[in-house]
Amino acid sequence: RFIDDNNKTVIHIDFAVNEKRKQKLTSLMSKIGRIINEQSMESPINSDDDDDVDGAREELVALRNQVKEYKTIIDALNENNEYLQTENLELKVKQQQVQQQHNDAIISECESALTPVAEVDSLFRSINQKAHAHNKIPPHLMHIFSRVDRSLFVPEKEKLNCNKYDRPISLNYGVSLSAPHIHIHALKQFEYLLKLVSSSKQTKVRFLDVGCGTGYFCSLVAVALLFNDIQKKAIFRCFGCVYNVNLLEQALLARRVLSLAPFVRYKHASTDMNSIGWQEYAPFDGIYCGAAIRKADIVLLREQLEIGGRLMCVEEHATESKQTMKLIRRCRRTNDQNRDVDFIETALFDVSFRTL
Repeated sequence: RFIDDNNKTVIHIDFAVNEKRKQKLTSLMSKIGRIINEQSMESPINSDDDDDVDGAREELVALRNQVKEYKTIIDALNENNEYLQTENLELKVKQQQVQQQHNDAIISECESALTPVAEVDSLFRSINQKAHAHNKIPPHLMHIFSRVDRSLFVPEKEKLNCNKYDRPISLNYGVSLSAPHIHIHALKQFEYLLKLVSSSKQTKVRFLDVGCGTGYFCSLVAVALLFNDIQKKAIFRCFGCVYNVNLLEQALLARRVLSLAPFVRYKHASTDMNSIGWQEYAPFDGIYCGAAIRKADIVLLREQLEIGGRLMCVEEHATESKQTMKLIRRCRRTNDQNRDVDFIETALFDVSFRTL
């Protein structure tokens, strides 16, 4: 499809190469003019002049033929360009249609795998009944919680009772799955992502879960984005950093059961905290860390936020038993150069998290 452009370039080069030839012809044309003047003044014309005239005429005829040839080529290329542009537009439309059909098939497969689980629905409704008015789960989020079975993300011995109580569950290896009420608070804080994915203005949404264990909350956000992508045109991805290879295996298994592979990506994260997060896919519209991290880690993570994005995390305190969940929003600077307002920090609620 770029052959035409190249050919055009070649033609332009041909014209440039012939510039010297045209200059010579211009000089000969001037000589012809002088000869004609001499003829009109009945000046004698020697044989050399006759040769120059004949040569000039031949050169002019050759140039005119060359120009006609170029014009024919250019007209053909212009016509071909119009044809190719039309063909290319039709091809793009077909590709978009095929891609949309492919996306619809993937989404349909995911949604069919994400049917409500009665026991999970019962658990979250029970929590909702006991919650204060401002902590109630809105119906559209209840719709999400009931479709992600917590039993997929816990050890075998915990599967029987994991959907019966609002309590944290050990995943072994010094890692726990937070209690359901923590995930309720967290998903409500990232509810703005659902508005982004349903908006026609935002086509790409990225979420990162650092220290995601077996991937429960990462999957929860992916399901929420999936069911809120009303137009089915958004491109959203949820990324999870797992620090234990055994937990990663279970996360991948749960992803397969829920048919979330197109929307969720995991990596076995390095214990080198200088590389905390997932720089390759930054910036993110939202970042969650379900474990206590150092102040330096928070600084590294918040730099991976998109403008308007939020980081929800807990800062580790070596000397304090009390921990506070924080929400950090990345904002644009104001005109006040003496005040840095890139990040606005808000304390949410007290928690007791293990260190990442």
